[in-house]
Amino acid sequence: MVIEDRMKDVVKCHTYLDKGWQGPVDKRWLLNHVGRLFIWVTMASEYIKQSVDPRRVLANVLNDQPSKVERALDKLYLDVLKRREITDCMANEIKYILVSMLVAKIPLTGVGLDLLLGLSMNNKQTLQDGAQIQLSTCLSLINALSPILLISGNKI
Repeated sequence: MVIEDRMKDVVKCHTYLDKGWQGPVDKRWLLNHVGRLFIWVTMASEYIKQSVDPRRVLANVLNDQPSKVERALDKLYLDVLKRREITDCMANEIKYILVSMLVAKIPLTGVGLDLLLGLSMNNKQTLQDGAQIQLSTCLSLINALSPILLISGNKI
């Protein structure tokens, strides 16, 4: 569904493309490749949409080598994280929240993510790798990272 919506956006910018320009095989490959990670789909479709030749760029994205999309995503995350001063969270807490958002199959609200992760006041957790976290909410971290997150209404 998300891939189809994003490909429709590409067609709106490149009106010469027909509705099924990317083909069913390519859509299936994209779905399998991204593992339903919304941020990857968003970055890839924006990259395709902004290109001069969407068909060629889609073919490049479908090539299983690290693409400009993935390098751009890495650079974007690093640039934003370097500029944000997140002083009240430990690295393992930031990783816990970010990884949880990235692997979510559906967008969640901040409160929903708090509930899913068991975040609350005075609740210390030990993660599988032995790291300990003690966060009461993920909302302030989400706010600090908002430039690199896709937030629609109140869902992340």
